[in-house]
Amino acid sequence: MGLLNRIRIAQYPLDVLGAKVLSRAKYEFTYLSDKFFDTRQTSDVPLIKRSFVTAKSLDLSELDREAAAYILQKYFSHKYDLLGSGWIKNSYFVQCPGLEGYRYHQQFDFNIDREGNWLSHLLSDRHLQRSKEIINLLKDNYEPIDWQRDYKSGYRWSQKVWYDKQPIGHKPGIDVKVPWELSRMQHLVQLAIFAITFNEKRQNILIEYRNQIIDFIATNPPRMGVNWVCTMDVGIRAANMLLSYDILKQLDDSKILDPEFDKIFSTSIYEHGKHIICNLEYSTQFTTNHYLANISGLLFIAAYLDSNTETDFWLMFSFQELISEFKKQFYVDGVNFEASTSYHCLSSELIAYSTALILGIDDARKKKAFQRSYAAYFYEYPFLKKKSDQEFSLEDPTFFPAWYTDRLFRSGKFVQDITKPNGDIAQIGDNDSGKFFKFIPKGKFLNTDEAHRLYANLIPILDNDLSKVYWDENTLNHQDISSTIASLFEGRTKQTSLINKFEASFVRTLTSNREFRPVEIQNHNMQTRLAHNLPIGMIQRELVIQFEPLEKVALESLEYIVYEVSGYCIIKGANLFLIIPFGDVGQNGLGGHSHNDKLSFEFTLGEKNYAMDPGTYIYTALPDKRNFYRSTAAHNTMFTKVEQNEIDERDLFRLKNESECELLEISSTRALFSLRYKNIVQYRQFVLREDSLEIKDMSNADFTVTLNNFEFYSNGYGKLMNKNTL
Repeated sequence: MGLLNRIRIAQYPLDVLGAKVLSRAKYEFTYLSDKFFDTRQTSDVPLIKRSFVTAKSLDLSELDREAAAYILQKYFSHKYDLLGSGWIKNSYFVQCPGLEGYRYHQQFDFNIDREGNWLSHLLSDRHLQRSKEIINLLKDNYEPIDWQRDYKSGYRWSQKVWYDKQPIGHKPGIDVKVPWELSRMQHLVQLAIFAITFNEKRQNILIEYRNQIIDFIATNPPRMGVNWVCTMDVGIRAANMLLSYDILKQLDDSKILDPEFDKIFSTSIYEHGKHIICNLEYSTQFTTNHYLANISGLLFIAAYLDSNTETDFWLMFSFQELISEFKKQFYVDGVNFEASTSYHCLSSELIAYSTALILGIDDARKKKAFQRSYAAYFYEYPFLKKKSDQEFSLEDPTFFPAWYTDRLFRSGKFVQDITKPNGDIAQIGDNDSGKFFKFIPKGKFLNTDEAHRLYANLIPILDNDLSKVYWDENTLNHQDISSTIASLFEGRTKQTSLINKFEASFVRTLTSNREFRPVEIQNHNMQTRLAHNLPIGMIQRELVIQFEPLEKVALESLEYIVYEVSGYCIIKGANLFLIIPFGDVGQNGLGGHSHNDKLSFEFTLGEKNYAMDPGTYIYTALPDKRNFYRSTAAHNTMFTKVEQNEIDERDLFRLKNESECELLEISSTRALFSLRYKNIVQYRQFVLREDSLEIKDMSNADFTVTLNNFEFYSNGYGKLMNKNTL
């Protein structure tokens, strides 16, 4: 054994080390077993006997029926617009458009027969018999979906390969997030909502739902293929399957979701739970939104499945880890630690809906699970804490500690604070368009000419689309998250007109009308503080943004909001928005979702975006593009030809933590910051006037200042908006 390995082993206590050794042994045994046997569950599993959502109580008055009808027809045709793909039909025989010239031709030459013999082209022999039995339950003339395909580039992964042996990021243009995103099954919840809305199409929706579930289960055996690689996506998928099932079972007068389907469905949900608990994205040093999604998914599974020793342990473990991770991953000011506004929204959503579900679980189930979990012994790591160490209380109706509800409220307020006058959030750091649930479609219709003009990524797709309109989903509008969080607190839905009616109704039914006591927090405005004298002899530049039209800003009405712990300065007015990030790279210094955007800014006045963050565009499929969109040069800050934080071109999810940023002065009209990295010292001052924003820059090294220094603006993962259309 090498010295380094001996040192690593010595870091762990004996109980932790023992658990890790046992876990590794189970992993190796599972891998060996899966080589020879069907990976599906063969014994009886706990069934789904609970409902947490009352379909008739959901308020759909704000649903755009025209958009819903359009999207529903796309789903019936198995067309999906995910991660900038455009509405592409996904099947085993589709011709994919390619991604920036990278296109893979992996077409199948077989016929889809009713007996399921076509599955032999996809699955190993050990999975065929059961998969044929399942696929034979399909109704009508259903055309199967290719769940393993990146339907942008055309590349597909194989269900014959074990999940942990799948190649990722090994060829240019291939984006594993595409099949992962589709297999999150978030469209199923929308199908369920559309079934409430369109009574005349309800039976067809139920049949489509049943067929897609059967299709996925038959062609994606547990631990086989790419859709079991990322436990985060397994958790999100399970939660979406459960919510859609809950709603549709209440609408199923024709018993399309029959007992045979129910058993197959429950078994799959249980298999998802087993996979999550055995593949937690956990490290003693570091956890992120991935682990948070693991816990949220496991929570939904445990809550819905019938009570037994195993599911009760999952439930208690989920309670514990949700609270623990909220404390670890969110600062005391309520902001997520990943230095990304979009990831703050995703993680806040995971926390919010998980919290709502916990409130809705009846007290008897909680107490039974608590008693049973401590009567059994599960030698897994992380361990279930001692009873006395748990921060939740079964005796308190609110269940959670006071700091938890305070931080939850603050996380929702931050979403509101980073929202521009047009309803979009500011993009700081990475944006992968990630969501836990997608309920009410948000976006707008464009005609194909408009879509051609706006989006460079859609041109090859729209050329083959005969429809005259394109539904453009808006992934920057996160009012649903702030609405969900606000709806958890007494009286909040009455205090603001910004609450989305659907989310408010959904929270009420999920929590069984339980609410937290109101949280009152002081404004984040800081007292005025004066800066030290600035050094002389530094290189200076000045950038002036003149407002057009020349409409004066009421300076006395501006609100100055500072999140000093997480590092955001926000100035807001009735139609003005300015945000400046001055925090570190996040993730405890690892910077996985941070950009080199310190002292960059986004500035909006009315509907006009004067200064914009370039967005993210894409991850592993195009490493050069990934690195550009997180570089210093791409942002509205001072550029000295030296990165604020070193970018390792081989590590796409890390920034070396080298910069130190500080807010020096803030007053009624200006804010002054300092930035230090390597041997460079810089100062940036923002001064708001009635008709302009003036920015004064100083640096000890020569620098350039550019505004919107990008050819294409990415307003969502995979999306490229032409700069001249902004």
